Amino acid sequence: MASYVDQHVSETASATGSGADGSSQLTTSQSVTGPVIGAVFALCAFAVAMIAGLFSGNSATSVVGRALLAMIICYPVGLVAGYICQRVLQQHLLAHADAHPVPDLAEQQDETTGEQYMNHEHAPDEEPIVV
Repeated sequence: MASYVDQHVSETASATGSGADGSSQLTTSQSVTGPVIGAVFALCAFAVAMIAGLFSGNSATSVVGRALLAMIICYPVGLVAGYICQRVLQQHLLAHADAHPVPDLAEQQDETTGEQYMNHEHAPDEEPIVV
């Protein structure tokens, strides 16, 4: 599983390119959401079917067979749910980034003098603290 995730992450990072703004990290982390949620759905279905079958007193072969069937059926359901979650999260993050852009301090100007300030230690209207 780790090798699949590492390979998928490296393929996605190389396909999207690595920008200085961290955009490839956002794309890389979201690219594995669907398959991971699908696998978790399938494994949870398998575990629930195994526990329920063993507590009901069924034979081991029927319990394992039904648990495998539940796992096979629940993987595509979880995969679809994971892709839906991935898409909703991506749209929400893009809308949030558009609504709340990060200002660049180097491009801001002092409102009183109209000069650009490059000192990032304090704002132009604040006095520096001297100790």
